[in-house]
Amino acid sequence: MSTSAQAQDTRGSRSFHRWLDACSAAFPTPDSLPWKRQRRSVPRSGSDMRNIAAWSVVEDGERKAGTGAAKKEEAKEEEEHEFWPHPETEIERQARERAERWGVQLAKYSPMIRFLSRHLSMISCDPYSAPDDSYVPDPTTDPALAAAQYMPISPLGRIVFGACAPGRAGGFQPMDPPEESGILICSNRISSKSHLERTMAHEMIHWWDHCRFNVNWANVRHNACSEIRAAALSGDCSLPAEFTRGTFLHHPRFLKQHQACARRRAIASLLDANSLAHLQGEARLAAAERAVDEVWEACWNDTRPFDEIY
Repeated sequence: MSTSAQAQDTRGSRSFHRWLDACSAAFPTPDSLPWKRQRRSVPRSGSDMRNIAAWSVVEDGERKAGTGAAKKEEAKEEEEHEFWPHPETEIERQARERAERWGVQLAKYSPMIRFLSRHLSMISCDPYSAPDDSYVPDPTTDPALAAAQYMPISPLGRIVFGACAPGRAGGFQPMDPPEESGILICSNRISSKSHLERTMAHEMIHWWDHCRFNVNWANVRHNACSEIRAAALSGDCSLPAEFTRGTFLHHPRFLKQHQACARRRAIASLLDANSLAHLQGEARLAAAERAVDEVWEACWNDTRPFDEIY
């Protein structure tokens, strides 16, 4: 390998592992990720939370922004989980191993996941490529990984499984170069193999957008467009998924159900986006709705890399 190639590989490894280090800082149970478990009494900080994924899949029980019940529940979670992380529990380990088994099966047999992984590989963003296991983390840039002393191992390469906070099923973190991006699957929030399939597909569509279009995730319109596409194309808004959530009954017009679901879930995801982090409450909700409406027609009709909506 040439010196320039070695330098590029080192930069790539460093960026991917910085993403993993951000996971350990931002998600509430980073020690349940598949690297060395080590208890640290470190409070979560708002700045750490902003470093992680630019957007995430909202769990099937979608939260209602701004409601008193939601605020009380969030305050309760903050109080219960004042310090993070904690060692992986037996239940979390079982959930992670189950999700990993399902993930391997989906990578082999799911038409949706096979299609998306193939199209990601076609644009040099192989989601299953293994990070460089010879990388030695720098304590100044990768403190959590340096403390862990060795690298995480996932059966799906850059798709990592671990426990997360309530209300989150997965997250994608864009990196530069795009092939160094990664996906975190919240194994303790995955309820079934079909739920995992939808979550993986959602995040892989974000990754495809990032690799194919060089998306500016600080631009809320770009962010909204990818959220619309991910919700519409991943199976998030399939009839079985909507019936499971109980939301289909809220939209009796059959032909408009898919559109209503994609809009609702795109807005819900945007509420957690970095591009709206400067807004609060009703202002954030209004900005998310406005961004989705502004790009709706173009992004709803853009089904790439599919020929049509799945």
